[in-house]
Amino acid sequence: MDYSWWGLAPQMVFVIACLDGLWGVYLPPPGVSIGILGLVAAFMAVRAVQNWSITEKVVWIAISFALLVVELKSIYHDRDVHDVEQAQMRIQEDEARRKEREAFAREEKEFAKTEKAFEGLFRANNWLLAETTGGNSYMYFDFSMVIGPVGNDTLPTSVLSPGESLCNAFPKLVGQFPLNHVFVSTVGPKGWLHDIDYGTMFPSEIGRKRPILEMTLVRDKPKQFFTIWISTSTGSYEQIVFFERHGDGWVWANRLYKYPRKTPLRSWASPGFPLDDLKKNWN
Repeated sequence: MDYSWWGLAPQMVFVIACLDGLWGVYLPPPGVSIGILGLVAAFMAVRAVQNWSITEKVVWIAISFALLVVELKSIYHDRDVHDVEQAQMRIQEDEARRKEREAFAREEKEFAKTEKAFEGLFRANNWLLAETTGGNSYMYFDFSMVIGPVGNDTLPTSVLSPGESLCNAFPKLVGQFPLNHVFVSTVGPKGWLHDIDYGTMFPSEIGRKRPILEMTLVRDKPKQFFTIWISTSTGSYEQIVFFERHGDGWVWANRLYKYPRKTPLRSWASPGFPLDDLKKNWN
């Protein structure tokens, strides 16, 4: 049986579609060629009833094979496009992460600069505050040698009575900041001494005349105590001085407390002070 237009016309359409899919501009998405192949199978079934020729059969088989090739090409092309898109996405993601890391590094660097600036400002504020309040500075009294006991003709009676001794105490500042509003009150065996208002004490003072504390030791008391209250801008302090007769002279020990502490801020004694008395409770 010869070709008829009912066999040739559809084959021409399918051949053009296959040629466009194989070498043309448009490549159908995956699945389209399989759908067209199903349509080709329908045409082949109809034509087979009409006693089609061998040539037509060969053409239909070629068309089916071409559609299969187009479908495979479409599948691989879609995979290549997907791989390219994934690669581009990975490149974009890597670039975004790189920019994010750089931005984070810049922010971290700026934060470190800001933190350093704040640390410097904080140190400056602390230093200024310490300059104003005195910081960790404090004051205590240290002693020279004890003069006496004196006789009737040694010193005027307006200074010492016969048999009494005199010990001068000198203020000492510990710390690197000025100590403000320093006021000292002292009580001893003869009662209250004159109060001393030192005002502001400065570290390493040279050439500034400061009042000294004159403590009188009475006769007939081998152990005597003085209590010195020191009020400053950094707190209130209590210095307890323990004098004890040792032979013909005197030895002494000191304990300095800062309220409300119950343990001494510092303790010290002159050479020869008895260790047993140094460890006792002076209260």
